[in-house]
Amino acid sequence: MSGSAPASGSAPASGPFRIGPFTVLGALGRGAMGMVYAAYDEKLDRKVALKLLHSLQETGTMGRARMLREAQALARVSHPNVVQVYEVGEYEEEIYIAMEFVRGETLRGWMTGKPRRWREVLAVYVQAGRGLAAAHAAGVVHRDFKPDNVMIGDDGRVRVMDFGLARSLEKSDVDVDTTLRSQDPGLSSTLTAVGTVLGTPAYMAPEQFGGQQEVGAPADQFAFCVALFEALYGHRPFTGDNLRKLAANIALGNVREPTRRGVPRWLRSVIGRGLSVEPGQRWPGMAALLTRIERGQALARVRAAAAVAAAVGVVVVAGWAWRQADVASRTATCVAAGADLDRAWNDEARAQLRRSFATTGAADAADAADRTIPWLDRHAEAWQRARAEACIDHDVRAMWSAETLDRALWCLDERRMEFESLVGELQQADRALMQKAIPTAAGLDPIAACRDAAALARLPAPPPESRAEAAAARAELARSSNLHAAGKFAEALAAAEAARTRADALAWPPLRAAAGLRVGLALDRLGKFQAAAKELEDAGFTAMEAGALGLAADSSAALTVLVGQRLARFDEGLRWSRLAKLAIDVLEPQPGLRTATNLLGVAIVRSLTGDLAGARALQEQALAIQEAALGRDHLQVAATLQNLTLTAMGLAAYQEALAFNERSLAIREAALGPEHSDVGRSLTTKGLVLRRMGDYPAALAIQERAAAVTERAFGPDHPDLAVVLTNVANMHLLMGAIAEVGPLHTRALAIREKALGPDHPDVAGSLSNLAIYYQQTGDAAMARELTMRALAIREKVFGPEHREVATSLVNLGGINIGLGAAELARAQLERALAILEALNGPDHPDLVAVLTNLGHLDIKARRLDVADARLRRAVAIIEKAQGPAHPSLVDPLVMLAKVALDAKRPADAAALAGRAVALIEAQKADPKAAAEARSILAEALWDAPAGAGRDRGRALALARTARDGLRGAEGSKVQLAAVERWLAQHGG
Repeated sequence: MSGSAPASGSAPASGPFRIGPFTVLGALGRGAMGMVYAAYDEKLDRKVALKLLHSLQETGTMGRARMLREAQALARVSHPNVVQVYEVGEYEEEIYIAMEFVRGETLRGWMTGKPRRWREVLAVYVQAGRGLAAAHAAGVVHRDFKPDNVMIGDDGRVRVMDFGLARSLEKSDVDVDTTLRSQDPGLSSTLTAVGTVLGTPAYMAPEQFGGQQEVGAPADQFAFCVALFEALYGHRPFTGDNLRKLAANIALGNVREPTRRGVPRWLRSVIGRGLSVEPGQRWPGMAALLTRIERGQALARVRAAAAVAAAVGVVVVAGWAWRQADVASRTATCVAAGADLDRAWNDEARAQLRRSFATTGAADAADAADRTIPWLDRHAEAWQRARAEACIDHDVRAMWSAETLDRALWCLDERRMEFESLVGELQQADRALMQKAIPTAAGLDPIAACRDAAALARLPAPPPESRAEAAAARAELARSSNLHAAGKFAEALAAAEAARTRADALAWPPLRAAAGLRVGLALDRLGKFQAAAKELEDAGFTAMEAGALGLAADSSAALTVLVGQRLARFDEGLRWSRLAKLAIDVLEPQPGLRTATNLLGVAIVRSLTGDLAGARALQEQALAIQEAALGRDHLQVAATLQNLTLTAMGLAAYQEALAFNERSLAIREAALGPEHSDVGRSLTTKGLVLRRMGDYPAALAIQERAAAVTERAFGPDHPDLAVVLTNVANMHLLMGAIAEVGPLHTRALAIREKALGPDHPDVAGSLSNLAIYYQQTGDAAMARELTMRALAIREKVFGPEHREVATSLVNLGGINIGLGAAELARAQLERALAILEALNGPDHPDLVAVLTNLGHLDIKARRLDVADARLRRAVAIIEKAQGPAHPSLVDPLVMLAKVALDAKRPADAAALAGRAVALIEAQKADPKAAAEARSILAEALWDAPAGAGRDRGRALALARTARDGLRGAEGSKVQLAAVERWLAQHGG
């Protein structure tokens, strides 16, 4: 099975040979830059296509660089309609790319195999277009799109391939390729280019002929439209029997008139815009072009249905010519009703949204508009289609009763209000709202429920005499929902309360419940948790009594998180999830998005109880539901992947956490762009994972990048920036750069106080962080003052028995230990222990910090047996929840080693401290913590009896390592002096 490879470009003479880790099975073909082989990946047991670059003698370094660029470009794109790259490597000074093996034929071969109808052609090209759109979203331009570079697999899936001429959107290099080939019968087989061009001339955009340095995604759109034109009409749009004539016709926009009939005029218009000479006059992006095609198809289906209905009328009652006219007239009326949304969402509305985004001054405003508009286009088209078809189902097909139609129109009116409200908000957006535009548009309630007869039968509709007043209240609720999604919680609360005032006047319970739900959700985000819980509870029971199961499910699911997480009443939160499930099981016989939402809420509560493995299983169930309902690249999927990242991190499964995060980050970058605030959130989470993995420099760099992205997105005064600044400060603290910490925490505190008010729980978090800084710098009095302020806020917001209150008490106890107020510290810690045990039971990870601090006090008081019992309990809790190798074991193990030393059990101390040092050496630890563990181990190894673990040579080495680690570390003078004294006393 092994052997030497033949010279590049030739097929193997006999038997398989190996290229890197792959066994080559045979040649598939020869490309412009090298051979493509079929190969076998033994490690993953799959067949791959292996592309091997020609030898450097044939192609030179430019060919090598281009090959590398192809691999790097493809590796950044993960999409069903783009060929997947698995691995890139080098073999005997050549480069290979292992990629997905696709059984099938090229798009050109498929087109010439037999006659194709225009709808069949369009369906295939839409898939290819999605692949191009995904590449563009990842920052990659193909630059040589043509039918020969698209494969149709035997599975029917289309893949864009051969990105050999691709380059990053961020690059500006220009390649020279003077020999250009085309398969157009109107061109000679080989054409010589004049100037610096790259690509296949018949499909090239005008800017490529000009040799411009900024040939971007619009050039791919142009090539796509050339290829689609050719496939639909049987000839290309531009003629020319040599390169000069061809280039002239392309540059002048001389599009040849189609000779084939039957292709709809709307599609010709779509393609024509994509063939515009000026890149700026083409569609804003591939996504926008595809959206317009999908919209045209949808309207065509409606018109086709109308034609069929009219024809049936003629056949069944041939003599009733008036019936044909009547059916056609009623169908046209239905289609017109669907098109009515064009008054709110049209080219002028899109232009106003673009102007609104531009006035924010954000550098990515144009990109944000380009990415937001397709989401709104798709939602508008879905609404128009549903509105027309609902009308046809009743008026033409006679499939729906008047009551079903009425409920459908009520549902569609609600969706329309939500849509129009969002468009209105976006047309006067500030920077913060612009950042929320794409997720908010993606999160609009789906239209499909308004076409589901079973769901409509459960929809409570208001009495006819109250419709106008109810509509006004629903408009306020739609505005509240959009303001909430945009992060404007105070404004969302005001709109929800206005809607509730209207609902109270109507005395219609479902509307009252809907308003209460929105009030509760806004209060929750404003940090008013007790009031929010009351509102959500009232809304849930009102909805249940009125038979509004959707509202009941949503209210109960919200209470699961609010009560179970914010208020830390875990059992109560889980009971609310059970109530939500009762309603959801009726609404979703097959698990849907409400089921996923409820599972995610339960997972949050489970993780807080210490059941991280159970939380992860629930999150994975939710992820599977979302992927099935929304697709693998939806933003809701990205959010769930973020939750999985945090859970896996809690389980110390860091590589899995990193994989979850990378996938989430890729989805968000593709959908939102690299400078979006949600991308900053994914970067923040990645930094947390790297921190846990011990790669502090990389974690700091990622957190600083996240801070830059967040500040560019929102400006310098947004609460989201405070979160990232806190993470940056914590990284500096871990790395011993204490001087950097204080200003960052101070700025975060100022941002939160200004944006959220002085009594918000997040302000308490910043006060606690700043207190830790002052404690590290030796100002324990200031640390105590700040921690007491944080404690007061938390007691006011949460009540006296909350886990956040316990956290402040633990911090305060630790500070008082440092101040020598041992009895006060013990009282505070014992109170914290009582709160946490009452909330969580005896084995929750939250107990570890308080047990460790109490153990420290017990050691000082010479209560060694009590200290030993507390600390062993802490170790057992960590091992049960997070495994025997979790880094949080270091502190209690070191303290247990101290107890053993004080109790004259050096062998036990050596075993405990040795385990702590092993954990430290498996990661990058804080220098002071590492030095303390090594110092304890050194003492134990020195004092151990001969033959029972004594190793004084290693003891001295450990002490020296501890000393060297402490030198230069801020705040370590006392610890350093103690290590140096020990060394001096023991000959070190």
